[in-house]
Amino acid sequence: MLLRFYFGEDGATVSGDGFAFDNFEIRPGCAWTGGVDETWHTAGNWDCGHVPGADEIAMIPWFFGDPVPYPVISTNASVSAVRADGTLTLAGGNLTTRYIYEYDVINIAEGNEVILTGSGNAWEVTWETQAEWTNSNNGLVRFSGPGVQRIVHDYWTWIDESHFLPGERAQFYNLVIENGAQVQSAGNLQVVNDLTVNQGGSLEMGEFGPEVNHTLTNNGTLRQGKTLGAVSYDAAFFDTGGYGGLKLNPSGWSLGATTVQIRGNQDCTSLPDETVKRCFNITPSTSPGDPGVMLTFYFAASEIPVGQTCDSMQAYHWNGDAWDVLTLDINYDGDGRACTVEPYSVRVTGAAGFSPFVLSNNAPQGHPTAVTLARFEATPQSGAIRVTWETAQELENLGFNLYRGENVAGPWQQLNAALIPSQAPGAVFGAVYEWLDTEVQAGLTYYYLLEEVDIHGRSTFHGPVSVVATDPAAVTLERFVARSPVCWWFTGIMGLFTLAGMSRARRRSWNG
Repeated sequence: MLLRFYFGEDGATVSGDGFAFDNFEIRPGCAWTGGVDETWHTAGNWDCGHVPGADEIAMIPWFFGDPVPYPVISTNASVSAVRADGTLTLAGGNLTTRYIYEYDVINIAEGNEVILTGSGNAWEVTWETQAEWTNSNNGLVRFSGPGVQRIVHDYWTWIDESHFLPGERAQFYNLVIENGAQVQSAGNLQVVNDLTVNQGGSLEMGEFGPEVNHTLTNNGTLRQGKTLGAVSYDAAFFDTGGYGGLKLNPSGWSLGATTVQIRGNQDCTSLPDETVKRCFNITPSTSPGDPGVMLTFYFAASEIPVGQTCDSMQAYHWNGDAWDVLTLDINYDGDGRACTVEPYSVRVTGAAGFSPFVLSNNAPQGHPTAVTLARFEATPQSGAIRVTWETAQELENLGFNLYRGENVAGPWQQLNAALIPSQAPGAVFGAVYEWLDTEVQAGLTYYYLLEEVDIHGRSTFHGPVSVVATDPAAVTLERFVARSPVCWWFTGIMGLFTLAGMSRARRRSWNG
């Protein structure tokens, strides 16, 4: 195997000796020259002689010396990936792609979007930035599912030959996470205007939560992990954009790696409209002793069920069989409730048991949702497809069935002969499951549907997710390859990232 990467006029050759590549592809790319004008859609502006298409990589160099016009997208464009060492502007058209690598600035005019969407290949959808910010003006970046998608920020400020400082944040103007998109952000994330997580979408953060300057709207799932030591102050989770989120005061207990999950604008129990439509799950590595910890739950007036009021709100914890009422902190706004200005809030003390928590005027009669699904994805392997799903809790869960189809609407073939049993039955923590599907044909698109079955025989379906099967000898992980005689910064292998703070309770593989 011989891989060629061209850097400048001399080029550089990287041989395959000593490397082990699984599913690797070099996809054709076009480099911007700006030889005619600033229009993205002019063929003469690209070194390949045509405008890059949906299966190609578009590369925008950072030009030195004489200024060269940088590209402007004035009508809709679609490419496989974009590497922007230089400036890219959207003014009149949208850009659809699967991978953005941003070294300089991407300007998105009002009314325009960058739409990141998966295509079932090995690459996960990613916005990676080494820029100090993304200047998206009044535009929007939309993560459109399905599957895991990432925001990676690895900007460093050069001080001298031996010293660098980490940059501030990955910055967007408007950010939308659509149904099925599971977005993970490992570093600081700033949204200058609005951040919206739609139903079925999720956003997962590490130690640094998002900073939203205007409005955070959550109709899906927010998840954040932090390490909490033996401190006695509030640790905030998603307290931004007027959302409030949750505050956890360890009260001197060392809780270790702690994950908070908030599901917004949805029923929290099996009986509709009996609780505030904001569901909380808290999972510490170490449980506290007496007298427990202090929790402050935030919610919006629009999430309160008809017939209930903030002034009578209580917080409840599921003990495995029923809902226990928690003790309100009477030192908090007089009665443990703050109901004057939104977001409203309820503060409790002495919480020693965890997950899940709900808010209601009366003790809920329904049971919590059986399974909280944190992740469901399919990725091509050499001659197979690996299907992975992860749960955050499995209350009343019996197990799963996995189905495969060759069309998004079916028909569906059940892959497991017997029910895949729960690995965390009745637990407030979750597990990770894998299924290796070897009965696939290279080049075909497959769809997978997951059915969860609870102890009462009720079924809930998730998906479908899609993926393109690859040949065992094929190569499917793309790399940026420049054919332009301009200087490129070598960034190594891209697309493979590790997110800190993501815990895994258990992993079990199921071979089909």
